[in-house]
Amino acid sequence: MLNKLTQTKQGEKMIKEKKENGFMLVALRPFSKRGLNFKIGDRVSPRMDYFQALKIAKQYNVGSSVGCSKRVEVKAYRGRA
Repeated sequence: MLNKLTQTKQGEKMIKEKKENGFMLVALRPFSKRGLNFKIGDRVSPRMDYFQALKIAKQYNVGSSVGCSKRVEVKAYRGRA
């Protein structure tokens, strides 16, 4: 019972985060993709939900588990204040 409550709270938090802010990819190192040059800290993707962000991050970070460094990181989208 306790585990179910914890999972629902986490699920509600993710849904709230998705509705309010969403997630984005941020460059961890400089790289070029499709004629665009990304610097460290640049936003690489539009706002999306968490699972889409993970899917695209895996595509960018192919080979990182065998010695290459990661290119992007998933962060919460905060928008402009």
